[in-house]
Amino acid sequence: MAVYVLNVGKPPLKLKESAIDPAAPAPAAVDVSASGSSAGVAVNLGNGAFYTFAGGRFDAKKINGRLLADVVERYADRPIIDRTGLKGTYDFAFEVTPEEYQSLLIRAAVNSGVNLPPQALQSMDNGGNPLPDALGQLGLKLESTRTAVDVLIVDQVLKNPTDN
Repeated sequence: MAVYVLNVGKPPLKLKESAIDPAAPAPAAVDVSASGSSAGVAVNLGNGAFYTFAGGRFDAKKINGRLLADVVERYADRPIIDRTGLKGTYDFAFEVTPEEYQSLLIRAAVNSGVNLPPQALQSMDNGGNPLPDALGQLGLKLESTRTAVDVLIVDQVLKNPTDN
């Protein structure tokens, strides 16, 4: 299927290693919480990791490479496979134009199952894909390709379970 592959691009990599707090408690199971509106989104990923996307600026703290791909995938039109090899946790920020910002928020709403009017969907389609340029600001490269991807297919859901 069509996917994006996230790689480290040309140096310099513009991700700042997150500061380590020696007094911080050990990572624990977390409840992810989020809030969002047309003004932007804020997502708490637990253990000090979070991101905000508002006013055309994406700010993130304590995000590892795999999680970076997962977070950005919410704003993409296809899955993102992490091939950065990044092992640490990072703080980073990037900016997009107002048109790109609107397109990315609409894409995130659609990916979350929000029903939007046709005009909003049309503006998303006309916005192109700003993610490669946005991630390029961080020294990362997002490449479009096709590859085999594991998927889960649910054939049937029964309200009342039946005996096997």
